[in-house]
Amino acid sequence: MIVGVAVGAVILLGAAITLILVLTGSDEDPPAAQPPPAPPAPSSSAPATKPAPSSTTGRGEDTPEAAGDVVIEALNTKDARKYATIACNAQKDTDVKGLQDTWDRAGDITATLAKPVEVSGDSATVTVRVEGGGNFKETPFKLVKQRAKWCIPG
Repeated sequence: MIVGVAVGAVILLGAAITLILVLTGSDEDPPAAQPPPAPPAPSSSAPATKPAPSSTTGRGEDTPEAAGDVVIEALNTKDARKYATIACNAQKDTDVKGLQDTWDRAGDITATLAKPVEVSGDSATVTVRVEGGGNFKETPFKLVKQRAKWCIPG
């Protein structure tokens, strides 16, 4: 359980780091985006922002494009709870609050789709361009298809 919680926090921290890099980087083009952190193991006893999904409904969206839209909308509105809805596993309230606090301090940002969604079987990548403070960073968000829904592993 502890490992699952720790890895879940790492995923939320990855989104926060993207914003920090965008807002504190130089005016030069950023280096190539790093892949997102490894997904956490499922945790059935951790408190979550939403109840754990049933085995038939899943969490996420019906298409990888729709999942990417949720990521972009969550970034543009600085809504960590919305971002947590696209995670395959329910996230702890403390992790969502930590991400929200980071986004609240981030200043003005704009997120857009950087390139078409890349789909390969039951996995996909949505590359999002986040701009703010005169800088930008393109970050790939890995998606997987679970229980007929597209979501961010973790």
